[in-house]
Amino acid sequence: VPYFCGDSAECPASWSCARGRCLPPTWCDETNPCDAGLTCVARQCTAGGCETDADCGALRGCYQGVCIRLPPPTCRTDADCPADTMCAFGDCHPIPPCQASLDCPAGSACTQAGCEPTGLGCLDSTQCPAGEECRAGECAPIAACASEADCAAPRVCLANRCASPPACASGFDCGPGEECLGGRCLESAGACQNDAGCPAGQTCNPFLGLCTESVGCGRDEDCLATQFCLGGTCEVLQWCYDDAWCPADSYCSDGTCYRAPVCSRDSDCEASERCDSGACQPLTCTSDAQCARDWTCHAGRCLPEFYCSAPSDCPMWGLQCINHLCTNPGGCIADSECPTHQYCIAGACYFFPESDCAVSADCPDGLVCALGFCNPAPECVYDRDCGPGRT
Repeated sequence: VPYFCGDSAECPASWSCARGRCLPPTWCDETNPCDAGLTCVARQCTAGGCETDADCGALRGCYQGVCIRLPPPTCRTDADCPADTMCAFGDCHPIPPCQASLDCPAGSACTQAGCEPTGLGCLDSTQCPAGEECRAGECAPIAACASEADCAAPRVCLANRCASPPACASGFDCGPGEECLGGRCLESAGACQNDAGCPAGQTCNPFLGLCTESVGCGRDEDCLATQFCLGGTCEVLQWCYDDAWCPADSYCSDGTCYRAPVCSRDSDCEASERCDSGACQPLTCTSDAQCARDWTCHAGRCLPEFYCSAPSDCPMWGLQCINHLCTNPGGCIADSECPTHQYCIAGACYFFPESDCAVSADCPDGLVCALGFCNPAPECVYDRDCGPGRT
């Protein structure tokens, strides 16, 4: 099977060309759902599988695409717990003194030990009296203004009030005629309507209304979000009906031309990059937009949700910082954190209380026994299981 394709005619019968690759009829993802009665498991339409715990019945959880039975939770609501405790993650925990710094009085922040003094008069304006705002850790009267000149930099005049400029990650977060500078939307001196209004060496970005430097590119990340890098030049995304409408080295998906995948593994990228969704992505970041879904950019690194570096980063529900993730005490993130013959399911270690098989001979033809359940046999486990040009 060829790895790259331009249209479905280059793929085997019943296969289709999508995102520049030949894909089998059972292939699925967020934009290619399975037929009724099938579930997308590991990008394959599978009968009786699951993607999340919600796909399984009561007291069952989804583990590696299979619904398995879970022990009943200790509690379902706070009413199931003793006094001074609350129900969280199926277990009773002591009620924390606070769940967020907003629960604390001015000058305090929420930690695992409760509300503790910060040495500041306030953390945000919600802790200040009416008519005042939190400025540099102290409550101060809200300053009125008529123009930018009435405010002290870097504050700007918004709705006749001196305030910090709106936060932004890129120019797309700002209004027309504004640009993102230092994480804030500020009025730009380079506003334009077309290229004629820009200095030499710059072009007018029609989406931002700003003059931008005319530079080449080596990858898509060097271009604006509405462009992709093709032949060393940032090209505007084109509308299309099929792959034939798109330039060479690109393909049609959801009515838009995109560049074909350039990598299938990290080794296809430079040392400072990783392969993510067929594109080489930087290991460092400057905004959340450069990170995977549900990850955030923090101090130049893409970090997962609930990331922590100290116990004080996990004040809610008695969570603990384990392997840099806020985790249920006694819980787990991976099977390796559980005792022998137990597995990490829904954040806790469990034995499999029921099973379909002991060996693959117990399963119907075409299925193999894995973790006590009959599952479809994978076509491959390692890249070396595939022929040349395939992964």
